[in-house]
Amino acid sequence: MSDEVYEDGRDLHAPLESWTRFAEVMGQRMSDRRLSKAELHRQSGLDRKTITKLQRGEQASYFLASIGKLEDALGWPRGTVRAFLEQPDQPIDRVIADIRSRQQAERWARRDTAADLATGERLAHAPDQVVNAALAGDQTAQQQLAPASIDQIADEVRRRKGLAVPNVDITDVQKRDREAEALIAFSREDAERLARVEQRQDEQDRKLEEILRLMREVRDRRPRGDDR
Repeated sequence: MSDEVYEDGRDLHAPLESWTRFAEVMGQRMSDRRLSKAELHRQSGLDRKTITKLQRGEQASYFLASIGKLEDALGWPRGTVRAFLEQPDQPIDRVIADIRSRQQAERWARRDTAADLATGERLAHAPDQVVNAALAGDQTAQQQLAPASIDQIADEVRRRKGLAVPNVDITDVQKRDREAEALIAFSREDAERLARVEQRQDEQDRKLEEILRLMREVRDRRPRGDDR
C-alpha cells in the first residue's frame, strides 16, 4: 500500500494512519460546530456510510467530490483535507491558515495582474505627445497616464521606438534577484545565449538614453511658463 498522499483525478489517497488522525480532527470539528452525523449528512449530501468510514478512518481513499462536500459542510477551505493528510501532525488551524494565506496571495496576484493589464492598455492607446511629455517630466501628462510608473512609461517609449523592453518593471534589487532565479533555470548554453541578448539590449538602452538626454535638453530650452 502506498504511503503517499496523492490524487488520481478522481480519488484522494492517503495512508490509513493519516486518515485515522484525520478522523480525530473531523470529530473535534463536528463537536465544535455541534454537528451530529445526521446533520452532517444533511448539510454535505454524503451518505451515512461514507461519514462513518471517515469518522473511523477505515478507508485509504475517497472521492475528491466527497471530500470537497465534507470541507464545505465543516466550514473548511477546499484543499484542507489533503493538506492535513500530508502533514497529519500539524495542527489543523495552522493548515487552514496556510491555505488561506496562499489563497489571499493568489487573489492579490490576480488583482495586480489585472491592474498591470489596464495600465498597459492605457499606455498603448496614449498619443506619442503625451507619452513623451510624461517621460520628460510633464506632470499633467503623467497624471493622464496614472497609475503608470515612470519605468512603465519609459518601456512604452522603447516599444514605440522598436527598442528592447524588459519583461517586468522592477527595482534594481528585484531585477538582480529575478536574473539570479532565471539563471538557475537555464542550462549553460541558454545562459550564454541570454548574455548575448542582454548585451544587445544594453546597447539599445544606451541609444535610448541618448535620445532621452536630447529630449531633456529640448525641454530645458523651452521658455519658462510654457507648459503646453
